[in-house]
Amino acid sequence: MIQKGESMEIQFSFDLDQAQRDCILNSTFYLEWLNNLQDGIDISSIEFQSVDFIYRNGIPRPLFIKFIVDAKDAEGHKLPGIVLRGPAVCVLPILYTEDEPYVVLVRQARLGPGILGNLEIPAGILDVDVSLKELAAKELKEETGLDVELHQLKDLLNDFGSVHSRLYTSVGISDESLAFYLYERSMEAGDIELLQGAIRQNEHENEFIRVEMMPISAAKVHLQDSKSILAILMYESLKWSQR
Repeated sequence: MIQKGESMEIQFSFDLDQAQRDCILNSTFYLEWLNNLQDGIDISSIEFQSVDFIYRNGIPRPLFIKFIVDAKDAEGHKLPGIVLRGPAVCVLPILYTEDEPYVVLVRQARLGPGILGNLEIPAGILDVDVSLKELAAKELKEETGLDVELHQLKDLLNDFGSVHSRLYTSVGISDESLAFYLYERSMEAGDIELLQGAIRQNEHENEFIRVEMMPISAAKVHLQDSKSILAILMYESLKWSQR
């Protein structure tokens, strides 16, 4: 099926019913991507190649959208297709003890890099109608068991001095952007031991997670996840500037 908009042609290269097509074309992060296109980017057609849906209360929502675009920049250079994923969040949880601060990490299998026990800070994509800060609190609770009030979450990018509320994770192939939050609190050593190794399961979202605590100095050595490293480096830079 081919639909025509005001200035570009839209094509689906796979079978979808009208409700699913409408769901894609009216989805928040597809419309946000369109609205954020800078002047000078000229798109004549979009061919949707695949879409992964998630269902909330029986209603489909696109989770990943891959398409090829016939697009050119202001100088006429052709631009490649992308995968739309939309905004996501991550939370850097720091627990203070009498000895040194610990970072709360989650270990889980990640098929992308093929790692059975990837270590990272809690994170999640926006697939429900909540604010990014609400999503951050939700993910922190689900993945670690830590309850947090929204006012306890600090916008790490804002405190760092960035003029941006989110950072793009892979600008060559995706629109995915990350909001960074910081959660700090004091905790007795005994309570940290109870948290260490806790298992968190969410079968609905295919999550099986083990909570791990590490001193920040050790975490920087072992982490292979860029968002986690970046969050820790921003945190350390902030603490250094406050001395």
